[in-house]
Amino acid sequence: MNQFAPIWVSLLVGATIAGAAVVGVLVVRREMEFVAAALGIAGFIIAAFAFAEIFQEYQRPDAALWALAFTIAAAGGGYALASTLLYRYGLRSRPPSIPETLPEDPGAPAVVLVANVESKSYDPRETARMLQSLADEGLLEASIGVLPFLFFGQKARYRVIADYSPSATELSAVADRLSEAVGESGARVSWASGAGVEGIADAVATAASRGHRRIVIAELFVAEPAQMRAARAEIAEMRLERLGVEVRFTGAMSDAEGVIAMLAERVVHAANDETGVVLVGHGQPEERARAHPSFDKEENVFLNRLRMVLVDKGLAEDAVRLAWAEWGEPDVTSTVRHLASLGYRRILVAPAVYPLDGVTTKLDLEISVRQARLPDDTVATTLPPWRDDPAVIDELRSRVIAAVRDGAEIV
Repeated sequence: MNQFAPIWVSLLVGATIAGAAVVGVLVVRREMEFVAAALGIAGFIIAAFAFAEIFQEYQRPDAALWALAFTIAAAGGGYALASTLLYRYGLRSRPPSIPETLPEDPGAPAVVLVANVESKSYDPRETARMLQSLADEGLLEASIGVLPFLFFGQKARYRVIADYSPSATELSAVADRLSEAVGESGARVSWASGAGVEGIADAVATAASRGHRRIVIAELFVAEPAQMRAARAEIAEMRLERLGVEVRFTGAMSDAEGVIAMLAERVVHAANDETGVVLVGHGQPEERARAHPSFDKEENVFLNRLRMVLVDKGLAEDAVRLAWAEWGEPDVTSTVRHLASLGYRRILVAPAVYPLDGVTTKLDLEISVRQARLPDDTVATTLPPWRDDPAVIDELRSRVIAAVRDGAEIV
């Protein structure tokens, strides 16, 4: 028995590798799937050869059953071990650091433009952070058996849109135009993703490390998300005031009349007498809504103000409806279907609170519309998000200038 211990070890090692490789295939980037699959095949071959050797040596049915049981257990263990490590994959590598002595103040403020930005292509690290955030809030309870499939689901969403989300590119364009718009102030404009605390806090730390004593966070949100509130807390913990650094926030854009007017013009330009309009908000789960009711309030203020403007411009009241992309009710599918049942033969779906394109606007909204199964004589069209429209740049510019002139909240 002892002389064949290496065969049993080979069986367990091969099966463990094969089980872990299944997680790898589900989770890794598309270009790495072949490597994960190759490791899985190698592990399977090792386990298969070891199983054959054990069966040949012992020539007993119970030995084969034990070998099979060990194989299944080892494969399950490999899968579980790899799955357990997934959340750790998304852990922050290091907290932001600031030197105790800052360089000379360049004189001009630093502006950090913040919006919800996805990675350009599927990134398992970003997915791990997103899922960890949901788990921390109690909004996700995924077992180690299910967790890799959540990564695979996100990877599949990216694959449908050719593995490219334009949100980062679009935010960079907004930042460039904003930099031109505030050029007279000498402000240096960069951007950071508001989808994670570390992006915002790290951007502030970088600006402070360059010597800027005034830092303005320009928020490209209709309603301030939970991650932004967490970023505020982390920035406060840096105690930048001890270094003479002030961080100012422009605030959410729920009252941005210029942006509302721009969106109304887009809708009216595309509408006719047979047009119904769906104004889409983000929505949030009940648990988060109870903890942060201001988010829903700000989105509702913005959407209802836009609805009133559209009605004032001649659209029928029953033609303009609010819907939520996720969590909230009514959803986009039922709202589109309801407008069609009222006789509207053209339906415009406006992602009204979405400044940038992303997986939601490029994929999820389109799927929601298709699921409505409209009659053949009814057409639904999804309008673009804000992007770098001049009205958006003007609104951001006025808010940044007000912040520079001490007209914004200080952290």
